[in-house]
Amino acid sequence: MVLEDWIRSKEYQRTHGGPLVIVDEKGRVALDKNGKPKPFRLVIVGLGGGIAGVVSAGMFEVLQEEGYNDDPIGLFPISAAVPNALAFGCKKSHLVRPFYEDLVRRKFVRFFTRGDARIRLHDDVIIPMLEILDHEALRIYKSSIYTAVTEWESGKGSVVRLKVEEGPDHWSRIAEAAMTIPRFSPEIELAGIHPHEPHRKAKYSDGAGSMPLPLGEAMKIMRPSHVLVIAPRPTTYDLSTWESLLHMSSMEWWASWWESWIGLILLSTVPSATRRGTLSIDDEISRSLKRMHKVHPRVKCTALFPKRSISPFESDPMIVHNAGESGKDLMRECLEHAHMAIKRHQGESELEPAS
Repeated sequence: MVLEDWIRSKEYQRTHGGPLVIVDEKGRVALDKNGKPKPFRLVIVGLGGGIAGVVSAGMFEVLQEEGYNDDPIGLFPISAAVPNALAFGCKKSHLVRPFYEDLVRRKFVRFFTRGDARIRLHDDVIIPMLEILDHEALRIYKSSIYTAVTEWESGKGSVVRLKVEEGPDHWSRIAEAAMTIPRFSPEIELAGIHPHEPHRKAKYSDGAGSMPLPLGEAMKIMRPSHVLVIAPRPTTYDLSTWESLLHMSSMEWWASWWESWIGLILLSTVPSATRRGTLSIDDEISRSLKRMHKVHPRVKCTALFPKRSISPFESDPMIVHNAGESGKDLMRECLEHAHMAIKRHQGESELEPAS
């Protein structure tokens, strides 16, 4: 499991210093063909999910509490995971969950005072997040942060590096495009996305719409030894959605039903290539990770999916709060399990007869 290898590498670094290296179950440093320690190259992939991103925000928060912010060589947030990854990079993850709760609370109040429950991506998400982030800490962050955007007309995905060292003026528009759900927010016009056509302008939206190809491209660029996927929704998302509907009140049920149908109606006007990717994001990424493991068996990959989640358009602040707490609980549980597995392996090693 990736978390076990991460903890072993971290403990070895604390004892011996130097960069993170791969350490096996018996506490031995893995060596390459030249006899040098193999570096521990971790990439964290964060999946989106609209308001459900509060789950992965809680998971990132626990990793920050454990002091793991500077360990990954790269972050690859998709869609709603972009602010979670940026906050993790500048050690502000503890502010993201309250941000989600406040966002939903403002949406709830606006609905009853103005009859408008829309979330405006630029005004309600991008601008407040820019105020939360520590831009100086992001500027000197050593890990690379990549994301994905989808060209509106063709549905073709591209991997783009968020050049956080150059300040928000250089990356905030790309981050906004990466989070733009088709038809729910205006597409963002960007130039220079394609390296061979630096001056060509095109409209872009949510990177989730073009998965899994950008994920594979990002892995080629960063060349990790380990990949940790943090997801806010179960892979069987449709099943969990229907299970949650069974426990709702009639008003909650109709609100959820209405939001789902509005989403489908809006997506029906999206170009077909983008729509196919957007509707099958979870399954596509799962299959891509399995293929990647077969093609690159030396790359260890672990995906953390919650058993239950919330709607991407959730409007109850208390449900959002509980979802964020469940994300924290899940990550703590996984870390505890990893620590126990390491102790078990250490005990087994001590019982082995000396050769």
